[in-house]
Amino acid sequence: MKKYTLLIATLLLAFTLGGCGEEKVARETSVQQTAKEVEIFDLSREKAQLTFTKTAIANSESSSYVMPQVSGNITDIKVKGGDKVEKGQTLVSLGESLSTDISNIQYQSAKEGLSLSEQAKTITEDSIKYSLSTASDGVYTAYNSYLNAVQTKTNAENTFDLQYDNALLALDNAEENYRTAKDNYNDLQDTIDDLENDLYRLSPNDAGYSQIESSLDQAESQLSSLRMAKNAADNGVEQAENAIDLLEENFDAQLNQLDFAINNAYSQYQIARKQYYQAANSADLQKIQSESALLQAETSAKTTQLQQQYRNIKAPIAGIITEISAEEGNMASPGQVLMTIESQDSLLIKTGINFDEKELVAIGDTVTIEADGKTVEGEISAILPSANSQTKKIDLEIIVEEPEKIIPGSFIKINFNPDTKSAIYIPLNSIFTAKGENYVRLVENDSIAIKTVEVGKVFGDYIEILGGLNGNEKIIKASTAFLEEGDKIKIVND
Repeated sequence: MKKYTLLIATLLLAFTLGGCGEEKVARETSVQQTAKEVEIFDLSREKAQLTFTKTAIANSESSSYVMPQVSGNITDIKVKGGDKVEKGQTLVSLGESLSTDISNIQYQSAKEGLSLSEQAKTITEDSIKYSLSTASDGVYTAYNSYLNAVQTKTNAENTFDLQYDNALLALDNAEENYRTAKDNYNDLQDTIDDLENDLYRLSPNDAGYSQIESSLDQAESQLSSLRMAKNAADNGVEQAENAIDLLEENFDAQLNQLDFAINNAYSQYQIARKQYYQAANSADLQKIQSESALLQAETSAKTTQLQQQYRNIKAPIAGIITEISAEEGNMASPGQVLMTIESQDSLLIKTGINFDEKELVAIGDTVTIEADGKTVEGEISAILPSANSQTKKIDLEIIVEEPEKIIPGSFIKINFNPDTKSAIYIPLNSIFTAKGENYVRLVENDSIAIKTVEVGKVFGDYIEILGGLNGNEKIIKASTAFLEEGDKIKIVND
């Protein structure tokens, strides 16, 4: 702004001393006017060169330190500073030392332990299979014994029912026989009583006496047989009843035995089931212990294997080796930085611009970057809204489009090429001031015309025009008092 004020004051003094503007000296029209040579800035064809340059350091967005995971002597450094490396590439090898010897012993021991754990696991699995199979067979056998005992009782109950029915039928038959024999006996006894009464009323000499007496003898003789038959039938009933009692008594005894056998078989079945569950729980525990031991052995083997692998220190990322602090023959310890790798996948450049330059750039603008004789393009990715408290400049960030062409840490030059399509800029030396107004000289019909303009900010050798021009004018660059309105001119740079 001070530059702008000083220039306007100088132009005002030059104009006043030369009698420019509305107080110009009239010329005699009879004198032939000589055309004055001028340079112009054609707004319709030319673009204000508002390019400005900044410097910065190319920094990688991703960097990584190379550090060992185990201790050992550095026997081989396989890269040098500036080398491009790939992720996983071996950079440093560690050789013989006490820690590496211990690591070798641990690795061999871990491998043997793993082999033994695998064998133990196999043996345990076979033992588990046998124990479970034996317990399962015991459950199966006990359960079948229980079912057989139940079936035996069912069969005995069915047999008893059949025998009992037959015994009841025999008793019914015996009782029927007894009733028949008893009725026959009683009927014959009644007949005998009738015959005796009839014989009692007759005398031996009466007719029919002999016949009744003969019938009585026969009846008495038959009565004895019927008495024996009745007694035999009575004994048959008693035998049938005794048979039923004996059948019931025997069945009760058999039933007690069968119930005892069933209860015993069921108890054996429950014991077998309990033994199976105990075997299963024991098998699960053995399996867990076996798998735990195997897991510990595998972990130990993998850990020691990693320790072996860690003797070859590899690149954690792909990029450029920017620093090597390790030396062959020295000891390396975990956490010690041996190298630094800067990734080339993405470079971030940070720089600062002046306040007036902030108006010329925007996020997404393209810039040109020069480094180590190479030129690449970048894109403005961020512009901070306020000034840096230390540099008093506006910080911005630039993403490099071809980061592989620039080595991280390189000193670079950034060329900004602002787009001025949305505004009018003219050379600063084409402005002059008179009576508090700003003017420019235009070319109209090969003569000088003067026009009032409204000016904005100054950017280097150019000034922003806010009003008074439409963008098609031809502006005379030199703002000298010897160029007056109406003077004929000759364009020397057209």
